[in-house]
Order: sequence, then C-alpha cells, then structure tokens
Amino acid sequence: METHTTSAPIAHAFDPSAWLKTFESIGGGHVLTAAAVHLGFTVHGRSAEDQRLARCMIDALTVEQTESLADHLRSREV
Repeated sequence: METHTTSAPIAHAFDPSAWLKTFESIGGGHVLTAAAVHLGFTVHGRSAEDQRLARCMIDALTVEQTESLADHLRSREV
C-alpha cells in the first residue's frame, strides 16, 4: 500500500512591519491612497544592489501580502 502525503511546507507568517523596515532600509518607500499602497524605491544615491533587492522585494509580494501592508499602514495613520 502506498501512502501519499499532501502536507505543504510550513509557511512563515508575513509581518508587514518587519517587511517595511527592511524595505525602507534599502531605499524603499510607499504612497498609501484610498485604493491601494504604491511601492517604489530611491535610485539616486542607492547602490545597484539596493535597487535590485528593493525590486525583488516588491516583485515577491503576493496580493494578500500587499493588502496586509496597506492595512498595516492605514492602522498607523489612526
């Protein structure tokens, strides 16, 4: 008899505060509007490596993580 497993690897919970701290440390920034959070990064005065890392961080975000960032930023405005 064969046994098949459907267990997935353990996923780490996304921490928007920690993500923002790391993102900002390499020149990342954000603009929060009523509709969404818009992410970008500083080019002037930042190394090519910082720019690459910031771009990779943005690209790696899921829709759920982006929404979590927006919710976190909105909660800081109150």
